[in-house]
Amino acid sequence: MRKFRTPKRLQKKFAGNSNIVFLNISVDADLRAWIKMIEGDTEWEGIHINQTQEQRQALWKSYKMYGVPTYIIIDRAGKIVSVQAKKPSDPELQVELKALLK
Repeated sequence: MRKFRTPKRLQKKFAGNSNIVFLNISVDADLRAWIKMIEGDTEWEGIHINQTQEQRQALWKSYKMYGVPTYIIIDRAGKIVSVQAKKPSDPELQVELKALLK
């Protein structure tokens, strides 16, 4: 099973803040394996969705994604702030998120 330590640490820093939501979009083709991973990892918080092949292609095209993981920031109004956001391990990301929450 894959472990996603760094994103989970970031989620914990913002835990309890109802103004921030982590949306985890999977592009895994093996739906059963993905469900097993999510159910087996209780620390992996946020909203989890999996995309069909057609949806994946639209997602990649719409957000100009070139690989995974890709981090995207969307503000409260639904406006895309960054399509190529910093990685969760980058301290600048926390600064940017806190600024958006003001």
